[in-house]
Amino acid sequence: MFRKNIFLAFLCIGLVFLFIPQFTLGWPIWDIISLQSDKDTYYNYENMEINASWYLYYDNPEIDFVQIHLLNESEDIIWKSPIYNNTGYNNDNWIIYIPNLNIKIKNDSTLIFVKVWISYFNHVHGYTYDLEFLSIKILKANVTCELYGFKNSMTYGEKISFIAKFFEKNNSLLLINTTIKFQIEFKLAILYQFEFETNLSGCISVNISTISHLSIGVNNLKFLIIGHEIYNNSQFSYKLRVEKIQICGEIINIKGIDKNRGTIEVESNFYYFFNESIIPLDNSLVLAHIYQGNSLKYSKILNTNIVGSTVFTFSLGSINLEKIYTKVNITIIYNGTQYLNSKILSRTITINEYLYQNALDAMELIYLSSFFCSMIIFGLIVVNKRRKNEKNLAHLCIKI
Repeated sequence: MFRKNIFLAFLCIGLVFLFIPQFTLGWPIWDIISLQSDKDTYYNYENMEINASWYLYYDNPEIDFVQIHLLNESEDIIWKSPIYNNTGYNNDNWIIYIPNLNIKIKNDSTLIFVKVWISYFNHVHGYTYDLEFLSIKILKANVTCELYGFKNSMTYGEKISFIAKFFEKNNSLLLINTTIKFQIEFKLAILYQFEFETNLSGCISVNISTISHLSIGVNNLKFLIIGHEIYNNSQFSYKLRVEKIQICGEIINIKGIDKNRGTIEVESNFYYFFNESIIPLDNSLVLAHIYQGNSLKYSKILNTNIVGSTVFTFSLGSINLEKIYTKVNITIIYNGTQYLNSKILSRTITINEYLYQNALDAMELIYLSSFFCSMIIFGLIVVNKRRKNEKNLAHLCIKI
């Protein structure tokens, strides 16, 4: 029984020396004092700073070294420090440019891990110091956008050309050869979309037309960066309002063509500017109104001719005017279309200018008075002459 116990004891001691090589004669002794980074979150365009300190002892000048490794989430080694095999106390720091690590970030961020490796006679032992602290998060770069030559309001028929420039937000590095998705939305519907690629200046050139690419009202222009390995998903939105074409017009002439009946003729004209040309508003319906005070007295639908003009007549005597008012307002209305704005023309006239008056004015009284006086004088002269030429019967002598 005693011999059996001794055998088991030696067997255990042998297993200890077999599976724990540190106790083997000549195996190095080490102690990790510190392993740190200057921060635990970086953008993928930054420099990462790692520093470490340790003790290393070994009895024989065997192959023995310490090395720092960076590993990705798949535990692939993506960076190695130089080999350190000096005995005693050691410390060093490393500045690592993250873009050189070729880290692929699927979502918005990824983790990398810092580990200390000890090697002795090709026996490599991985030792991680304070793993939670050295789980370093790498973030995709945030992007910003600037527009040049852009305006947020246009008139239908116009075109616009502008430049969009993209660069990293925190360090102004340009986005070169980067795919930018561009789309125009109107009331949740996509009117137009296209994929651009930035040039060496980080720019794209956008050329759009209000006729082909936009709609009347507020359009939403979006620039999208989606699923990029280096840059965060980004969206930049800009509002662009497209206005209807402004209509120009005027009441050219108002004239009376029959004062006895109070008949008035009104001529108007409508036009607009398109592609730097004057376009007549031809073959379009307009509505003519005649108001006296706030009361609508007359209404008529008109149609413009090929030069954008309308001519209509109305009689003051047939529209039931109130005599206490001496003025009427002529209003001509164009209600517009999907692309043309509305337009109202208005003119107020005095009724008396277009009617013969019942009451005589001062000049007419003078003329009539002079006429009647002349007639009376002329009549008296004639009567007086006739009286002188008459003879009494008594003075007549009849000769036989």
